[in-house]
Amino acid sequence: MPKRWAKMLVLGLTLAAVTIAGIGCASANVDTDLTVYTGDRYDLVMTITFWPQALAGLSDAASMQERLDGSVARAKASGCDVEGERVQPAEEGQLAYRLHIRAAGVQALDSCVQQVSSVSPRLTASHVKYEGHDAIRVQLPASTFGGWLGGDSTLTIHAGKILASNGTQQSKDSVTWHNSSDDMYAVLTPKSQTNLLLPAAVVLLLLGGAGYGLYRLAFAHPHAASTPPPASARYCPYCGQAASPSAQFCPHCGNPMPKR
Repeated sequence: MPKRWAKMLVLGLTLAAVTIAGIGCASANVDTDLTVYTGDRYDLVMTITFWPQALAGLSDAASMQERLDGSVARAKASGCDVEGERVQPAEEGQLAYRLHIRAAGVQALDSCVQQVSSVSPRLTASHVKYEGHDAIRVQLPASTFGGWLGGDSTLTIHAGKILASNGTQQSKDSVTWHNSSDDMYAVLTPKSQTNLLLPAAVVLLLLGGAGYGLYRLAFAHPHAASTPPPASARYCPYCGQAASPSAQFCPHCGNPMPKR
């Protein structure tokens, strides 16, 4: 694939944040988490932390946040599922801002990133076979972040299972690259979104069982708390149930009642 059509996703998003703020190549750290779901759905969370010297030279934190909020609002108005908020930074004097983008398909993800920037990142994702498994290969061309921002950049991909990659595998379902200067790739199975519903289903099942138990206690034997038969009632010699004094036949078993 020609390199001009395969710009690195993390670089694109990093430059997007810088372009939004209009600050050029300011110092910032960028942490990106990309989750790949079934159904070709992507969930991306990026936190940009601007260094104090960048804010001091170009804008204060409040003005920077206002610019970022405005770009997010315009993207949302165009139909993108995007949220932006200021978060607590690691050190005093920094500005930390978090972007959250959800999209169906890499093209939609690319389009929404463009809505908050003038950069057009390209994430390549192709369906492959890997050791008998249906999988997705995510390819990210390399770039040197330090030459652009002078800060640190970290990318973590989350999936159902990481089958192969050239990053540092954190667990069976996540892999990370830190300031990578090599082409990055991961072969993975997507994460099932139904897993997110399982805890809620268990809670509803438990609540339903408890409610049914209370119902049984309250209503399963309504006659147990009924008014006892009057003292003048007669009892059937066959089934032992109470009958009215004038009854000729037992209303329960149908046998004739003894004459008084």
